[in-house]
Amino acid sequence: MDKFTRELLDLQNEFLKFNDDCLFYEYYKYGITCNIITGSYELIPSHYKNLM
Repeated sequence: MDKFTRELLDLQNEFLKFNDDCLFYEYYKYGITCNIITGSYELIPSHYKNLM
C-alpha cells in the first residue's frame, strides 16, 4: 500500500511511511464521508545509520 499511496499523492519524500491499514473513512458534517490517509515521518539521523 505504501507504493500506491505515494503514487496517488505524488509524494517524493523517502521518509514518509504508510501501513497497509492507512486508509479509512470517516463521517463528517451533514453526512459527508471523508477518506483519511494516515502515515508517519521516520527520519533516522545519519550518525545512527552507521550503527544499524
